[in-house]
Amino acid sequence: MLLTGKQANFVFFSEKSISRETVQVQMSFVDHFGVQSNGENSKDEEEKEGSGGGNRDFDMYPLEFPPEKIPNVNYRMAKFSPGGCSPDKGTLLALVQDNYRVDLYSSFKDSSSLQLWKPFFDLSSKLVQFHKESSFNSDAKVDAKEYQRRLDLCGTTCLAWSPVIQESTGRYFTLLALGGRGVGSIWKYYCQSLDSFEFVGWIPRHESWASELVWSRDGEGETTLENLILTSSSVDGSVFLSKVVQQEDNSVQLPIVKTISTPDGKPVHSLQWNHDQNYLAFGKAGTLFVYSPRTNNLYRKNNAHSNLISGMIWMNFRNCLFTSSLDGTVNSWEFDEEEPFKQNIKLLRTVCKSSEEYHGLALSHNNLILMVVERVPPTFNVMYAFRKPYTRLNMISLNGHENDLEAQLMRSSKVLYLWDVLKTLEVLKDENRTFNIVNSFFNAFKSKKESLDLSRGEDVEQLARYGGSLRLANIVSSTLSDSELLSASVNMIQENSFDLQQILVFQCFSDFLSANLIANNLQVVGDTEALSLLLMADWVLMNQSRIFPLLLEMTHSIYENFQGEIPSSLRSRETCPFCSTPVQVTNEIEEKCSNGHHLERCSRTMLLISSPQVWNCCCKRKSLILGGELANGLKDSFSWRRDCAFSSIPSCPCCGGYYSLLRYRTYVDSFLS
Repeated sequence: MLLTGKQANFVFFSEKSISRETVQVQMSFVDHFGVQSNGENSKDEEEKEGSGGGNRDFDMYPLEFPPEKIPNVNYRMAKFSPGGCSPDKGTLLALVQDNYRVDLYSSFKDSSSLQLWKPFFDLSSKLVQFHKESSFNSDAKVDAKEYQRRLDLCGTTCLAWSPVIQESTGRYFTLLALGGRGVGSIWKYYCQSLDSFEFVGWIPRHESWASELVWSRDGEGETTLENLILTSSSVDGSVFLSKVVQQEDNSVQLPIVKTISTPDGKPVHSLQWNHDQNYLAFGKAGTLFVYSPRTNNLYRKNNAHSNLISGMIWMNFRNCLFTSSLDGTVNSWEFDEEEPFKQNIKLLRTVCKSSEEYHGLALSHNNLILMVVERVPPTFNVMYAFRKPYTRLNMISLNGHENDLEAQLMRSSKVLYLWDVLKTLEVLKDENRTFNIVNSFFNAFKSKKESLDLSRGEDVEQLARYGGSLRLANIVSSTLSDSELLSASVNMIQENSFDLQQILVFQCFSDFLSANLIANNLQVVGDTEALSLLLMADWVLMNQSRIFPLLLEMTHSIYENFQGEIPSSLRSRETCPFCSTPVQVTNEIEEKCSNGHHLERCSRTMLLISSPQVWNCCCKRKSLILGGELANGLKDSFSWRRDCAFSSIPSCPCCGGYYSLLRYRTYVDSFLS
């Protein structure tokens, strides 16, 4: 998380920013999307994600608050819940106001199908009501001291969502820790419920205000209540480790198991566990500390900064730590516990300097871009004082320093977010290097394909999950401008796009047949759904010399269940929406009818597009809006499609990017042609 302080404009978390002026949650880049990479999700992970648990990296966040719902307040902190928590299987957004209230928001779609945030639950009011019943002395005189005590009890300065945990009953929940000016509290929330926030315990009290809370796991394996650790820090300089202990009445206690730092008046405003959760870093004034639970040693670097350390974050594949400070510097550090004492924390470099303060930082998913919030002095013009931003977001490429682009792409095993990859390529301006990356993606898919027996269903499924390599190549190749390299890249894409189409058809047939939507259950299949499957079967029959053997067998089953026999020759199943001329499926994305009208096919269903209301993708492909996706979608839902398994927003099967709506897009060019 990146927190910029009480006077700042941006709160940054998980590559999203909140502006004080517009209070909009925005993407850092327009082309922020995730695609499946070379690795494979396990079945357990997929089931957990679909059940409201796990970390759904595919989840897209709403872009803004409704205009009539914009809160006119400043925020101290913002944190997103784990994926799958909100009623729509998305995320919840928790905001801490500068008046110490907590606002909870969830996503929803307005009448124009725009994703927005809406108020979800008034947790602060429930916290006040809880203390009224348990902590307020109704008989006591409410003098200044009692009033301050009540404010301290109900005020929140920081918060933290725990990982999602599964109960023995099968339900998923998360714990929301609230740290404040007095004693903190723990609230249990059942994923996808509407208002089930339940008080379950207290957080160990610091002598002063809590400044940061971080959940972690004790040991390896699945996260449970028994191995959950809460790390808390305070402006008095103390840092505690507390272990969750569940009681018989399902409440929890958090006894302090380790006092890492004692109160000394030097404030702690940032702490972070590394990716493997075996090292805890925190800043105390300008001194940097790293605690190792394994050896119980506390390592320190005096004068790491000449002013307060305002933010820190670890890289996710090495023990490299970035710190920002109010002294106007951002440093990178290498931690090695095996080095001699007092040499464990080494300065790698000063990443950037400024005459102003740095208030926090964050890393992109692939650790290729470092984002730093820098304070900007306010204008002296009183009239415009509240209209000008007080902070700006600087983005710094780490390629060639703490990270390397090619090495990072090889490390990405599951989901690869591409916006920082594309940004790094833009900064490099090396066409040959970009082409080599594209070529490596194609070669990775080719070698995997050659190693599999495509007559076996599990091997075809494995190849389908490996199709992310081709999607990555499609996207990265779009940054090429050299004519020769671009031509060579296009040829490779066309050569391998056939395999992506096979993967799409195989997944549709496999899921349709396995769901038993055949024979006696044909009545549940809509007309457009049946037409889509038959068009795919026609495409397979047209290219049968190049098709996987198993896919040919599935195609025969499709024909037998819808037509009773395999056709001896292909026939036209659709007509041109402009002149009603019969149209037959081809290998081309853009087709022409016999009268010359330009036609496009849906990238998910292979149906002809005859409506201006479509999904658009950055790779220039389009898709029909299927039933259940938007109010103006088709009647049929195509339940066997997999593109909505990880998000409420469908994704393109060709590049993996999320679809978007372009409301100004029309089909006038088709009529003119």
